[in-house]
Amino acid sequence: MADRRRTRTNTGSSLMGGRSRARWQTYFAGRCVYCGRRVYRRRLVRGAARRTASIEHVDCHAHGGVDELSNYALACVSCNASRGDRPLYSWLVGRILQLGAARDSSGRRSLEGARELADLRIAEMRACIIAAVEGEGLLTA
Repeated sequence: MADRRRTRTNTGSSLMGGRSRARWQTYFAGRCVYCGRRVYRRRLVRGAARRTASIEHVDCHAHGGVDELSNYALACVSCNASRGDRPLYSWLVGRILQLGAARDSSGRRSLEGARELADLRIAEMRACIIAAVEGEGLLTA
């Protein structure tokens, strides 16, 4: 039988060593760029209260994303796994609605509010990525 194990692609681990990961967490203020929840570098042995940080491809490989620091963001494992290879904007609008973060004046979930919040989060995320890449000395103006 042929070996059906999926071969692991380069996830940027060579670009994202321990020191860079720690800096990345600082640049993103230790929060998931998508849901805004606090994330932690290490998983606790007991208790699921803390969320483990993961490095997320902003533009996933399925949509032409590359393994470069300018394509990485800090995300919680939950958001990273739930996104999969879906396009960022449409997934983020759905995630904001799912988490109930966007509500209208009557307290109902609002698609328009979710779209506005998604635009804002994406703009903030891109600014953090630029600051992080500049901090690593990889972006020149």
